[in-house]
Amino acid sequence: MSSSARMSGCGWSRIHLALALIFSVLSHANAACNLCNTSLSFVTAKAGRVSGLRITFLLDDVFEQLDTVTFKLPEFSRADGTEDLSNIVDASGTVGIAAFTLARWNEPNSLLTLTHITPVTIPAKTLISLLVRADAGIALPVNGVVGDDPNFQIRTDTRYQNTVFEPILSTQAVGVLYNTSLTYGSEEPNGVTSLDVNFTFSANLQPGDTITLLLDSFTIGSTTTFTSSATICSDPYLVSKSCSSGNISGIASSPGGGVSVSFAFSDPVLELESVTLLIPSSVGISLPPLGTSENNPLLTIQTDALEGPVETHPIESSEYVPRITLSYDPPRAGTGECDQHSVADGSCLTFVDEGTDITFTMTYSLAMAANDTVVLSLPSFTRSTYQQTLPSAPITEIPCVSCNVANFALTGTSAAVLRGGSWNEATETLTVTFGAAVASQRLISFTIPASVGLILPFPAIKDDPALTYEVQAAAGTLSATPITSSPAIGAFVESVGASQFASTSLSMAEARVGVPGSLTLVFKLTSDLATGQCIGFCGTQDGVPIVASVVREVIGPELVLLTLPGFSRAGGDIGLIPTDSSSFSTASWDESSSVLKLSSSAATPGGTEVTVTIGPSAGIRVP
Repeated sequence: MSSSARMSGCGWSRIHLALALIFSVLSHANAACNLCNTSLSFVTAKAGRVSGLRITFLLDDVFEQLDTVTFKLPEFSRADGTEDLSNIVDASGTVGIAAFTLARWNEPNSLLTLTHITPVTIPAKTLISLLVRADAGIALPVNGVVGDDPNFQIRTDTRYQNTVFEPILSTQAVGVLYNTSLTYGSEEPNGVTSLDVNFTFSANLQPGDTITLLLDSFTIGSTTTFTSSATICSDPYLVSKSCSSGNISGIASSPGGGVSVSFAFSDPVLELESVTLLIPSSVGISLPPLGTSENNPLLTIQTDALEGPVETHPIESSEYVPRITLSYDPPRAGTGECDQHSVADGSCLTFVDEGTDITFTMTYSLAMAANDTVVLSLPSFTRSTYQQTLPSAPITEIPCVSCNVANFALTGTSAAVLRGGSWNEATETLTVTFGAAVASQRLISFTIPASVGLILPFPAIKDDPALTYEVQAAAGTLSATPITSSPAIGAFVESVGASQFASTSLSMAEARVGVPGSLTLVFKLTSDLATGQCIGFCGTQDGVPIVASVVREVIGPELVLLTLPGFSRAGGDIGLIPTDSSSFSTASWDESSSVLKLSSSAATPGGTEVTVTIGPSAGIRVP
């Protein structure tokens, strides 16, 4: 073959190759766009949470009735398992019709199939945007979502063609912050503190990605920038664990109602590396003036990390900072409660000891030394006692004889460093003297035992500002300051109404021994009753002819409890017993404790007489 022939053959070969290449590229491009613009994002971008799913896709062909699109969503889940779901898909205006309104979730394979059941053809190359609402109950993976993860896939099954599963081109990243914790360098409410922060992130943190803490009720004087160090350790599940140091820079400010602390790392932090960092006390962040509860859900963390943002959610573990608290055990008011009645005339033979343990808890910014004192001012507390000789008689005060008590022993966690306490009846003050030194910002807690004989007043309001404490210490004094937390105290008091009795009473119409009968309770409380909220425990007062104590529980829903020794019910426990009262529409019976619980169903102002009758159909038998 001549050289020209070879050249000519070679020339034709190159033309054919070029045409073939162009055709191949065009064919590939056409195939690549057979299912295009695929994306998946979330209404609630929180790991493990049920969320609406935003889905978009474009098919190069038409969709007709009964055509389907299927999404493979590994580690997504649905609590109710596999199910056909209707009316949970919304289509956007790009379709203009109700498209793919029937959904089916396959739990074992994490498949979501949407079927176009409307008898309208969707034109080729229509961008379809759908929202699978949260009603479907589909939850994101508990370990988050890696952005653009090729394991999240889509395919279509239509009358004219079926596609194979292919990766969704754009998937929203959702990160997870594991092992989040927050501890403080101070134990004193309102004290300036450092913060120790710990967390592990499911994805990589890049320089510029920020972590933000929102600390409800914390305070700060002014916006402050800061730098600090961090310890970063490798994934703890690796065979060999290693740690290194890192640096952060951040800003702390007060956006209102708390403190916001945002910081970023100067170098990348790899996925699943554990981070421990210090926000120094020099930033000027102060603990809440009223303290903060353990694992407070209002202390939150979030990140805008590009590889997996995390929306605001509670820090898993945070320390307890005590309030300045006064508590009572039992929280019983002095009402002259009778312990034993005379069978003959109903008069009281013996009275209940209404003394109570009183516990005070505080921290102090300065050190306490031996001979330093804490003085509690407790208005209306007394060592006098109360008696009510008959249900119809008024409650009378029996004045104390030796009212003052000196140098009595204290109990509680700090008792070992305390010399003792003294009560002054005239000034209504309790003085506690230290016998040993206590470092600054340490928890101090002591209890005045019930044997001292202090009787609580009633009614008492919650967090009463009249209850104060002061500190006389060599290192520095604190003038009288309100105790920030104290419970409400109420009592059942004189009640004159339709009942034959003139105070809290329990009566049984046509009662026969061992036979179910109706029960009628009449009472009046000093404090308000509401529905479904926490309240203080009330004092008690007996009625006749059956000895029956009436109390309120500490937690809601608000209840009135009748302890009825010897009463019984053949069928045992029962709930939702109807009554004739609008204030307490239902009751329940606990057979093991012989307690009848009346549940508050409507707000009842203090001082309102309440009558509740439970019919014989409840089956409660007289002893």
